[in-house]
Amino acid sequence: MRIHLSGPLSGCNEPQRRLWRAEFKKLCHEFEYSDPADWEDYWDFSRGLRAVEECDVVVANMWKESIGTTLEIMRARSRGRPVILVDPNHLENKVLEGLVAPEKPVPDLRKAAARARELAETLAPFDVLKKDGSFEAFSWLKLMRSIKLAFGDARIVDLEFPNQIIGPVVMRLTAVAKTRMVSTEDIQAQVFEELDKVAVQASERTFTRDAADTVKETWRRREAAKRDETVIRAATLRVADLETKLADAEQTINELHRLMAEQKARLAELDRNPLPIRPAPDSVVAALQEVKEDFRDCVVVLDRAVKSAENSPFADPAKALVALRLLGTCARERMLARLNDERFVGTKEWFEHHRDEAPWLTYAPHESQTAKTMYAVERTVLHEGDPLLMQQHLKIGAGGPASTLRIYFTYDEQDHAVIGHCGRHPTNTRS
Repeated sequence: MRIHLSGPLSGCNEPQRRLWRAEFKKLCHEFEYSDPADWEDYWDFSRGLRAVEECDVVVANMWKESIGTTLEIMRARSRGRPVILVDPNHLENKVLEGLVAPEKPVPDLRKAAARARELAETLAPFDVLKKDGSFEAFSWLKLMRSIKLAFGDARIVDLEFPNQIIGPVVMRLTAVAKTRMVSTEDIQAQVFEELDKVAVQASERTFTRDAADTVKETWRRREAAKRDETVIRAATLRVADLETKLADAEQTINELHRLMAEQKARLAELDRNPLPIRPAPDSVVAALQEVKEDFRDCVVVLDRAVKSAENSPFADPAKALVALRLLGTCARERMLARLNDERFVGTKEWFEHHRDEAPWLTYAPHESQTAKTMYAVERTVLHEGDPLLMQQHLKIGAGGPASTLRIYFTYDEQDHAVIGHCGRHPTNTRS
């Protein structure tokens, strides 16, 4: 905690300026200090005001009346800084006592030191839970600013009324923070409670009770406005996010339209100049390459899949082609459904609906827990820098590698079907 030692400087000799400050530093040696008596330009009044801005607490020793010290007290109060007023010579100046209210002046430096230690506990940092669920560090200055804004909006001109509220409010909030999280609702409740107390105590100021009610109503309106602003800000961000997603979707749709136009053009060309019937693939690799070409808009074939196909002795490449083309068709329909914001039945249901086209083909949505853990590396591929665990797979046949084919795939963030394996049965507990 940093303490500014305020007190008479002009018209004083060196001992009068220094001795009491040195004594207070010994009494509270654990704190940092801003001490004008140590400045060569102690007479620079603006420097004193800046020091008040930068400190946490002001100790004002008014052993004689001092305009400069009074102004520093006023600056501290206007910035929400606690002020400990020391009145060793019992001046009992009512103006000064009013400036530091509800704090009471103390008669000597020892009691001022004790009060400083109490304030050190009060000034312990704590966080505030905001209405949006986020947290921020509590700030005296922000609270003072909010109180003064409420007074300003209520058109109440009373410099000291806000100053009398903040000290007790912060003390009670600090006590709350020791037992639970402080919320913005707690802050409002404590401010309102202190407004009511001041209104009751300051009976000589006839407008105080009405002023307190006006400030509370203004505070409520400001909080309601902030809630509305939060909702509007969240809605604005949501709209911006949706506009970005819409632009991305439109770009993808345009690309699909372009591909569809190319496909129509190719079909029209085929009607005019029919090509020879494409021969059945002579290998799993050939089947994989054919699907890679025909479904390049929605299927990604990784090099690892090609290598697995090259190593496969599967004896029926035509079945491999049928299975791969079904996967490509499923992936395309899935992608179009997402782009058009339509429901897709799901890969499992899709293959069940198309079972008549390949009754010998089985779709498996996931691997066993053992395979996922013990043999995860063999089922993990790298796609665009990201590792993807392949669990979905198509199964053809059983037994030896000549009669067995397994096609492992997953979907990426763009809804492409990423094929990472097309060949022998990967390692499992039965291997």
